[in-house]
Amino acid sequence: MDIPENPFHRINARAHHNRVKLMDLADTQGLVGDPDDTARALSDLTNPRKRIAAEVAWFPGVSATHVDALLSMLKTPPILLSSAKNLPQPGMARANLLAAGLRRLDAEDRTPSSVAVWIMEISTSFECAEPDTLMLLINDDRVVSGFPEITDISAVRGEINERRRYFRSVIMAALGSMRESDRLEAIMKVVRSSTGDGTKLAPAVVFDMVDLYEVESKAPLARQEQKLQFLIARVRDAAEQNQSDADIANLIGGLVTDFRAWRHVVEPTHICARVRGLKSTRDALLGAAAELESMLSALGRRNLAETLSESLKKVFADDWELSYEPEKTEKIQAAGGESPEAARETPAAARDDAGELIFETDVEIISREKLRISSEFIEWQGRRWNVGSITRMRWGRIPDEGSDTHSVITYRVFWGDEVGWASMDFVNGRLYEKIVRGLWKAVGLKLLRGILAGLRDGNSYRFGMITANDRGIELERHDGAEGGRVFCAWTDVVIMDQAGAFCIGKSDDSRLWVEFRYLEEDNINLLENAVRIREKHGTPRLSGLLQG
Repeated sequence: MDIPENPFHRINARAHHNRVKLMDLADTQGLVGDPDDTARALSDLTNPRKRIAAEVAWFPGVSATHVDALLSMLKTPPILLSSAKNLPQPGMARANLLAAGLRRLDAEDRTPSSVAVWIMEISTSFECAEPDTLMLLINDDRVVSGFPEITDISAVRGEINERRRYFRSVIMAALGSMRESDRLEAIMKVVRSSTGDGTKLAPAVVFDMVDLYEVESKAPLARQEQKLQFLIARVRDAAEQNQSDADIANLIGGLVTDFRAWRHVVEPTHICARVRGLKSTRDALLGAAAELESMLSALGRRNLAETLSESLKKVFADDWELSYEPEKTEKIQAAGGESPEAARETPAAARDDAGELIFETDVEIISREKLRISSEFIEWQGRRWNVGSITRMRWGRIPDEGSDTHSVITYRVFWGDEVGWASMDFVNGRLYEKIVRGLWKAVGLKLLRGILAGLRDGNSYRFGMITANDRGIELERHDGAEGGRVFCAWTDVVIMDQAGAFCIGKSDDSRLWVEFRYLEEDNINLLENAVRIREKHGTPRLSGLLQG
């Protein structure tokens, strides 16, 4: 049920209206609209059992005034809805509104990144819809409107399942309108982001989406898998028949090419199977490839085995295991005992196939993972992030909970692109500082230059709820009743000391200031660096730093 199709919307009613008010609204709407449709809507809203479906598909827990504002937002371009600041908190109301927006999203706005954001917002909002809480919200409106309260939680659960099916259909319809390559890219962005690259469970709606995708792609995948099994058998037969290395190398090249195309299609289903603890067809094919590598080595074709192994390592960088000499790492001691991290810093002069390698370390959080930072990429937990795609960063100390003076000091580093993100928590301050320096050199400077160039070209940027441009920044007024924001030039801004935050205020007015928490807002560390450097050099505009 879409919001404009909801009985509440069809007669312009709200959840707190009583039976008499609903009948008056239906009579009015019947004069200008379809009388039969109006009568059905009134019947649905005055029947306590049927009414549940309309209530769950409406704006549970949202005030009538806010409902009016949200309905007016549906008349604006959907792309504005996705970035609106006054949406309801994650839950059923937010999911319903965003699903209505996704249905109306223009074709030119259905890019892989934008559709992925819509799907993530809908799925995470729906995941927050708890049956008990939803029943309480609906009953609050029923008490006001005079309708009997819901006492059977199973009725609410049933409607939540209906909404889940509805959201799934909206998402699949949006994906179905896209080109095949864009569709797969959007699905991959959602899966990688929602599962943390295969490290956690995704929202239920994401699993539904991937299950339907798996059903739709089953036939072409089966054909690809049969071809891969055939090519593996051909390489095996050629080796057993003692054919030339050149001929077998050509067969291996074709095999790797087909593996790459197949992985591209099967990856969403494989990641979701892995986080659910299930096997996928990918596991069986990788096993067959590993057996082929062992057979080539046993037949004395070690160079061909290495070619196959190295090629598949690039295709399956997160799964393909090779035997190698374990690297020695430096154990770092933290205050109060040994830190769970071990680090080895690589000289900055080291090179690899994707640019200068700035930093490399083994980080042991749950299991030991390799972190590599280069001028072109960041590699962490099996995923390689292109430096050019990263748009946001955060780092800082995690605030202590409680007043325990013996609590462990913990630090966090965060980076992300338009859809996905990665973060690491550290007890060891030395390792944290090394990684921040590496990230600053690889990503931070590039992001800061991009922001400064955008300011120079006349763009404004939002940091949290605050807008900044090349000439200055908004500061919040903290003088009681008045409140509001005042624009201040950078030359009138001073930096104020505040633990865990970057705080700036107006030099001649202590009531004007704004505070940014390092771990709550993107790119605050970048803004702080720019403001501090500007203060040192005295340039009136931030973009003046580009000349330094």
